[in-house]
Amino acid sequence: MTHLKIDSKSKSIDVEMELKGEPAPVTFHVGSYSFEVLPDGSGRLSVSQITCSKPWMEIIAQNATANRPISIPEDKAKWMKMVLE
Repeated sequence: MTHLKIDSKSKSIDVEMELKGEPAPVTFHVGSYSFEVLPDGSGRLSVSQITCSKPWMEIIAQNATANRPISIPEDKAKWMKMVLE
């Protein structure tokens, strides 16, 4: 990862990565995210409006995250809350 920008005000994320075999950096943009800490202390991250500089990766990312919140373990949820909110 060569760049990471989290905008907690607009709830968006920008990531740039240099991937082996790729001639140029690959960029991802998450247009919207939400994060919540659950009663047991774990977390749930939902992302949407994902775009990528590689169309085939964009399709995979959109399909992998569509209506599928990402479970975050309790020990990571506290850190995620501080960073994302």
